[in-house]
Amino acid sequence: MLKTISIVIVILGMLALISALKSSIALFRRDRRHSTLSFIPVMLGFVLGYVIFAAFLSRKPEATTIDFIVAMVFFGGGVFCVMIFGVISQSMERVAFAEFQNRHNESHDPLTGLPNRRFLLHTIAQQVIDYELSQQRFASSP
Repeated sequence: MLKTISIVIVILGMLALISALKSSIALFRRDRRHSTLSFIPVMLGFVLGYVIFAAFLSRKPEATTIDFIVAMVFFGGGVFCVMIFGVISQSMERVAFAEFQNRHNESHDPLTGLPNRRFLLHTIAQQVIDYELSQQRFASSP
């Protein structure tokens, strides 16, 4: 009975970890930062450890109290990863929003929200670069 409970606990911890892994992948797809990508191999390594420990428990004739305690640690680790990744994810989203807000404030009037001179100059410079790259004439002289 202790063996079955231990295996179930490890599997529940692994499922929690997989949930955090899915969130990590979704965040990377939105964010595209290399720091976000670094979570994925670490979490895959943890999932592999959970699978190996569950397989180890299933091959034992009977689980000991130590095996049960280790299973509980694995479960707690999975739940902990979900909580920590949730905090990290929220922090990264707040940083991304602050960066967007900062870029927007630099190029828009704070009162009206309309584009300002900096936005106009940047847009014109970008149009000139785009035309030069496409090897078209931006303006022709007589």
